[in-house]
Amino acid sequence: MSSSSDFDSPPREAKEKPRPNKVKEKRNKPKKKHKKKKKSKTNVGVVRTIKKKDPYISTTSLTRLCKTTGVQYMRGKVPEMLRLVLYMLLNNLMKNTVLYCEHRKAKVIQKSDICMAIKKIGMEYYG
Repeated sequence: MSSSSDFDSPPREAKEKPRPNKVKEKRNKPKKKHKKKKKSKTNVGVVRTIKKKDPYISTTSLTRLCKTTGVQYMRGKVPEMLRLVLYMLLNNLMKNTVLYCEHRKAKVIQKSDICMAIKKIGMEYYG
């Protein structure tokens, strides 16, 4: 019968367990002195060449680019050859672009500098 009285009584609320007051002892560590980072000064005339260790265009992005132009299949070393050609083209283009920017005595490259560099390479730019 005692079990029936347990069902009749309202449910007990769960009591929250008291959390122990743990105070972390602060350790006296010597403060590190922050060194100021030197700002890198880049000259307009300096063109940085791409190193072989730098990230390059992935094979999947090259195949995607080729698919949009109409290529159906690519064999073995085609992506490597494309990377080499793109590297040479962009390196040449950026050198010419910086030359045009230096001629204007400016520090910011503009669209006109790139257009003139493209014309100097021998390609046509529409736009």
